[in-house]
Amino acid sequence: NVLDNKFSEGLSEGYVNKGLEYANKVFSFAVKQGFITYNPVQKISHYKRPDQQKKDPVVYTPEQFSRFISCFPKDKNNGTDDYPCYVIANVLFLCGLRIGECLALTKEDIDLNNNTLRINKTVFRNVEGHSYLVTPPKTRNSIRTILIPKTLKQILSEYLEWFDHLYGTNEKCFLFGIDQPIHPKTVRKRFKKAADKAGLPIIKLHGARHSAASWMMNSGMPAVAVANRLGHTVSELTRTYTHLFNQSEK
Repeated sequence: NVLDNKFSEGLSEGYVNKGLEYANKVFSFAVKQGFITYNPVQKISHYKRPDQQKKDPVVYTPEQFSRFISCFPKDKNNGTDDYPCYVIANVLFLCGLRIGECLALTKEDIDLNNNTLRINKTVFRNVEGHSYLVTPPKTRNSIRTILIPKTLKQILSEYLEWFDHLYGTNEKCFLFGIDQPIHPKTVRKRFKKAADKAGLPIIKLHGARHSAASWMMNSGMPAVAVANRLGHTVSELTRTYTHLFNQSEK
């Protein structure tokens, strides 16, 4: 009730949640120091306004994606993460992976002979005491092996040839980062830079997944096939991507 009143006074949801995050850090520190026995803030979920309407995520059309990806730097020899981020962008848009699933990929997950990509793990960031953790994916349905399109096969083939010449790489290495996965912030920066250069609205990393779902639905792909490719059940698919089904009808 207090929060609802504060919202009516103009306090933003982000402001409240940021306050909760800081309070959580303070109480966690107090527990570690032995000042208190438990963190009372830890079980409080992020607050959502009861009257807030969810905005549809930015979704690119295939034409917009072409403009976007053409603005990605992909120099293999500049010593930065530009080239891996270019490949990551293609994987996210053309396969509909979650960013954690993509960054957890290892070389052994790619089978170019059978044109498949295996998803059986994900990367979580900012886990207490760890810079990252590799865990099983979000749900049982998220464990899947999917076909990759010809365009992506060519991109991955060139990337693996480059990857194999990097120092210390093997089958178990992260495909994007080698000894540790590339940070999502790095990919976000490349997304923003490419979108600005292409004159497009900035798309979030998860927006690539929404874009892939949109393309599949609008191509007439059966819902069960789309769900399998994205690692969902059909009911989860229709619930999560209702806005895309509405667009498909139009």
